[in-house]
Amino acid sequence: MQREIGSLRKQLSESSSHLNQAERVAQQNRIEMQRLTENCRTNHIVKTSGDGDLKAVLNALQEENQSLKKNLDDARSHIFSLQPYITDMTPERIGTLFDDLMSNVMEWVTEFVDQFQDNRSRIDELLSLAKRKPGEFAKLRKQIERHDDLSSGCLSPDTDIDIFVAITTRWLDENMFQTVLCGITPQCVEVITYIEASMQKLEPKRDLYAIRSWRAETLNALIASSEYQRTRRVHAERLTIALADIFKPFRKQQDKQEYYRSCLREIIMPALELDEAMSTSIHHYYLDLDPYANFNTKQELNIGAPDLIEKLSQLKLENILQNRKTLVLAKLQPCPSREEFQQMLVNVATIAPALRMKQVGMGDAIRPTTIVRPQHMLVAFGSQEQRENYLNNGEPTLITQVFHVLNNPSRGGSLWSSVVGCTTPLALG
Repeated sequence: MQREIGSLRKQLSESSSHLNQAERVAQQNRIEMQRLTENCRTNHIVKTSGDGDLKAVLNALQEENQSLKKNLDDARSHIFSLQPYITDMTPERIGTLFDDLMSNVMEWVTEFVDQFQDNRSRIDELLSLAKRKPGEFAKLRKQIERHDDLSSGCLSPDTDIDIFVAITTRWLDENMFQTVLCGITPQCVEVITYIEASMQKLEPKRDLYAIRSWRAETLNALIASSEYQRTRRVHAERLTIALADIFKPFRKQQDKQEYYRSCLREIIMPALELDEAMSTSIHHYYLDLDPYANFNTKQELNIGAPDLIEKLSQLKLENILQNRKTLVLAKLQPCPSREEFQQMLVNVATIAPALRMKQVGMGDAIRPTTIVRPQHMLVAFGSQEQRENYLNNGEPTLITQVFHVLNNPSRGGSLWSSVVGCTTPLALG
């Protein structure tokens, strides 16, 4: 019985296969018959039509073809105008420009600080200049006094390069990145900003993505203008002089113009490129810095360890007690408790701000802020004994020596009188 059922199933399957094959052949025959019929009709029209009628038909077809092409070009142009402004200013691109700038700052500062390494005669020349012409250091003094973490951080050994880099990055943020297009052609930017604000009130309302796209494309067109480029060169020269003059007493004994050219080439122009890239992006990029340190009214330093611990996962920390080794919490064995961590961690100084992005989605969506590059900080993570050994075996920084001369009692003093005389944060328990 089972054998007969199997045989019947096999026969049924073969019959179904033959039926499908027959249907495919029939379909092909129908298509071929339709093609032959159309050919016959075409041949009949050609044979029965006169030359004049055929020429009129061809002319009509050519005119229709040209009209369709024109409509297609118009449609393509309209579609292109409706597309959002697309640029390659991705977080990866902006992050790379930021990394290049930070690398240039480090190399530029290191070049003129290294000349004092194990060179007592150059240090004596610098201190003599501070004694004879204290005004030469006024701009540097102003920059350090404005930031509490730098005022205390420069008291830690081997931090001259770090403090100078920190001064440079904060100066760039304040004088370039906090204004649209670094303050170049402010009138044009003001008009663009005004129109952008007005667009948000239009009816029917345009979504945020479309408005940001318009703003980015408009700023990009402004950057390409000859007027902007001329103003950009003049503005870049002013910025170069303002930044380079802060460190002028420390520069190598080289041609003054070459010193300014190196600052323009290595610092100002890359910073301009980064700012223009951030400005012409649909998304909002910005620098964010929290020094986690401040002096209270009694001139007592608050190093902000509790606040710092809360944000450790968002920071890049270099441990000054372990030759600038990056501090990775997950690799700490055994993992200290919160109380132990607070006792072992001391904030020295913030070197570079964080680079953050607010991504604008389609419509009016604004996604949560993301960290493109974390804030870079110098810390001392270790026991009280390790910190004391580091202090005892280290040499005073150039900055400390210079301001010790500047704060000679005969010259009086300001904040530095208390800072130089106070205990460095590395010695705090």
